[in-house]
Amino acid sequence: MTQKLLLPALLLGLLLFGGFIWKSMGQGPENVVEGLEVNRPVLTPTEAKPVAQEIRMLPEAGVRVGTAAPGSTVTTVKLPLEIDITLISSKPRLSSPGVPNLDSAASAQIRGSMHLPDGSPGRGYAEFVAGPNQGRVLETDDQGRFGANDLYAGLSLIALHSSGTPGALREAVLREHRETQMNVGFGRTSTVNGLVKGPDNSGLPLATVIMDGQKTMTDDEGRFYFGRMTSGKVPIYISKPGYASHREMQYITGGMSVPPGKLRFTLQEGCTLKVVIPERVGGPEPGQLYLSSRLDGSATRTYPWHLVSPITVFAGESKEIEDLPAGPVFLQYFKPGTISNPNRVMMNLNSSVPKSATIHLKAAPSITGRVLQDGKPVEGALVQFEMPDVSGAAVEAMGGDLGRAQLEVDLYSQMPPAKQKVVTKADGRFMFSAAEEYSKSRYLTAKGPDGSGWGGRVVKAGDHEVDLVLNSSAGGDSRIVFETSERFQAIPVHYSVNGKPHTKVLPANEDLTIDDLPEGRYEVEVRWRNDHILRDVILDVAGTNNVFLPLPQGAVDGENPGPKGQIP
Repeated sequence: MTQKLLLPALLLGLLLFGGFIWKSMGQGPENVVEGLEVNRPVLTPTEAKPVAQEIRMLPEAGVRVGTAAPGSTVTTVKLPLEIDITLISSKPRLSSPGVPNLDSAASAQIRGSMHLPDGSPGRGYAEFVAGPNQGRVLETDDQGRFGANDLYAGLSLIALHSSGTPGALREAVLREHRETQMNVGFGRTSTVNGLVKGPDNSGLPLATVIMDGQKTMTDDEGRFYFGRMTSGKVPIYISKPGYASHREMQYITGGMSVPPGKLRFTLQEGCTLKVVIPERVGGPEPGQLYLSSRLDGSATRTYPWHLVSPITVFAGESKEIEDLPAGPVFLQYFKPGTISNPNRVMMNLNSSVPKSATIHLKAAPSITGRVLQDGKPVEGALVQFEMPDVSGAAVEAMGGDLGRAQLEVDLYSQMPPAKQKVVTKADGRFMFSAAEEYSKSRYLTAKGPDGSGWGGRVVKAGDHEVDLVLNSSAGGDSRIVFETSERFQAIPVHYSVNGKPHTKVLPANEDLTIDDLPEGRYEVEVRWRNDHILRDVILDVAGTNNVFLPLPQGAVDGENPGPKGQIP
């Protein structure tokens, strides 16, 4: 009996001793990983506590050397490591009590992709050609993806460009703190036939037709044709001198032909409006005349106002505008250092009688100053003067009745005085309307012509002469260094920073470093094969911040793994 009990006891002792040795060698349970502590339940951004309670940082970046040659991108790991880094709140460059911080109004998001006819990713870029983000360009990564999460809300017109494709032109509604998707494939294009007629119902020759960003002219009978049209909901713009331009949206089905006779458009005679600005007041720069249709959004949007507005008009002069549509049109004139009277003019146009509108100006409180660097004026600096709530001030300036939804009615640019901008001349001087009626606290910033310097300050009520000194970079100087489990081969990585996608192959002996981050609080999410390695982790970023990523074995071995530590 004693011998029968002795053998199990010896086996149990050996097992316990082996476990002690295993633990003393640093091999703990599977769910305990060196360098990482994630509390559960994970805190949401609004519940975020100091970062030490959510993720324990490594003391310094390390270098792991595998069996692959230094810098080698050879790998059998097919699926990428996916990393999303999103800025929740930055250390504000400028802030003022009781109003939003600088740049906080730009919170709308977009994510999209382009794919070529063979299904492969399309390299190119997405360009905002009209709307509140006009001029912004988002480049794709080598997976054809693009994105951003610091855009202004409102209706936007986006041109998609990729080599070897017909391209595309799409409208998208962006909303604050929400994401909009825009994915375009160029694989199944369509042929499109159409007809443009005049008021007498006859074909209209030599009319310009722009459809989904492509351009053609009608023939002698008013017909037009496109041989490669990308599928989706596309905008159409039709114009000819003497006629009011026409705008319409059409859905194009992929791989189908739109036959003659299905798409018919009629242009009406255009109207003429003369606008007079009699007084010569304000600075030397010209003013901008903004035109729009009914501001309550009840009318169908059939005229492309963004193609003619704003119009440059010098104070003390007049401007004749032709080929406008019949019906009501609203006019607003803005010039730095002046106030318009009336602020907004409504004219009812018709093609038989030219109309004239007079807008008077008087001097208004202004903000003037110089941009300096090393004590010298800076030529070519971009100076911006903006309200803390840019979108709210734009709606107020338009006088719309729909609140912020007003920005979704039409393609509105950043209408002054919500945001004013100027490029300095040799004397480095600038001038803006003070616009204290919109906010007592406002933000004034300047960026050097080569982007090497940045300066900014809060403008308070009563300020009139303000100089800006360029003394720092406009970008960030913090970084996140991601270290991984020991790897003997490279791994593909898809990562996005504030919505902007990036792609690279990370060699076995390298860490992934994300540079140029503004100091602030970030949310970090890491996945492989849709399984989360990190999820809802809140990270306070300042200087260099090191994070360890425990990779699943499949992300280390890849497909058809050879002997341990060897690349097949």
